[in-house]
Amino acid sequence: MLQIHYPTNANSATHWVLSVIFGEFLGIEYDVKPTTKEGYSIQLNGKRLDLSDCFFKKLQDKWLVGEPDVKNPLPQWDASKSDLSVLLVEPMLPVVFGEPQINIESNRIDCQIDIMGTVFYFLSRYEEMVVVERDQYDRFPATASLSHRAGLLHRPIVDEYVEVLWVCMKTLWPSLERKPRQGKLRITCDVDAPYDCSTKTAMGLARGIAADVLKRFNYSQAVQRIQNYISTSRGIYCHDPFNTFEWYMDTCERFGHQAAFYFISDHSSKKMDGCYELSEPRILELLKSIAARGHEIGTHASFNTYQDGKQLAHERQRLMDCCGKLNVDAGVGGNRQHFLRWDASQTADHIEAAGYEYDSTGAFSDRPGFRYGTSRPFTMWSWQKQAPLKIKQRPLILMECSVIADRYMGLGYGEESKALMLSMKRNALAYGGDFTMLWHNSHLSTNSDRNFFTELLS
Repeated sequence: MLQIHYPTNANSATHWVLSVIFGEFLGIEYDVKPTTKEGYSIQLNGKRLDLSDCFFKKLQDKWLVGEPDVKNPLPQWDASKSDLSVLLVEPMLPVVFGEPQINIESNRIDCQIDIMGTVFYFLSRYEEMVVVERDQYDRFPATASLSHRAGLLHRPIVDEYVEVLWVCMKTLWPSLERKPRQGKLRITCDVDAPYDCSTKTAMGLARGIAADVLKRFNYSQAVQRIQNYISTSRGIYCHDPFNTFEWYMDTCERFGHQAAFYFISDHSSKKMDGCYELSEPRILELLKSIAARGHEIGTHASFNTYQDGKQLAHERQRLMDCCGKLNVDAGVGGNRQHFLRWDASQTADHIEAAGYEYDSTGAFSDRPGFRYGTSRPFTMWSWQKQAPLKIKQRPLILMECSVIADRYMGLGYGEESKALMLSMKRNALAYGGDFTMLWHNSHLSTNSDRNFFTELLS
């Protein structure tokens, strides 16, 4: 069994990081011992892997006070000039904390890259606790992150660091084995608008037509809206551009996937939380159809729940009660926050207290990529308790509108957009992680949307 000697300047944080890296990611048994010496030391059979402790050491006297100092630009470790054969997204590995140097001897490797501290920094979202910048919806934007500034959003940097650690250990102990893990594609849908809400009232119809004609100059869309309004009033929904669920599930099943559909079950903000109710007949039929076909039902916790644990728990129970009345065994174990609103200091605690098994909010709204530095599910950290939680995070890697929509990257449906999405998929799956993607049912009304969606699933 590996013996890991660790510095005691951040006991609970260090234990959590070690449990995620060695227990969850690598699946290797280990024992820990505190040490008064600097850095980490992994020992077995007279051989030793020494690792830098830079992050925790520097911050022990100013924990959660300001951003940690990082070099700009980040120093780079050149894997092509090393004797270690490491799978990296690019040959040059940015070193966030520590120094870009790994020295190899017969019975010892000295890694001056601070792997443990960097993993903690990303997985705990430390920077979101100390950087105050937020967008109009109180979200920490990608543009405020170190990942954006250093050009790391497209890289699962935590997974790359764990790969460096593994190769170092494998070099010293060739008989060491890690648990195999096959990455998977996770398709998810936030049901913000299960139908065109302008069909609910004559006033809504008038407003929709006015926007089609006066704002978008799209007369054919205005005609389609009228046709949809008339059909919907008769209980016919085939003309609704957002009613893409059957196609959505058909396409997923064709490629051997089950999707997760997250429903808004209550409205903590009438303006922001959509226009549908779980009790509507067409929503009840939709829930039954999703469950009957073996797809997942979860909650899309409403706009203000990210700081309201009581409301978050109420919404899960509401969806569970609804499914129970339908004799649908949904479980409702998964959650994603509406608008991807997240408060690193408390949201995960509320989600765990509500009884969820996992959350999948972990993406930036304004850019695709690796907010947590990994595509692997992992046990989350509680800043309130300064200890691990039980709930898992399934990081969201791609939301379609982050790439396509003008309000974000604005890349539309060209080759650049498609290449970016596919590269995210490749990088997520390369390390045995999951490519979790969000594609809204309301974003599948055009051939371009459907073609992009299908290509990502293939």
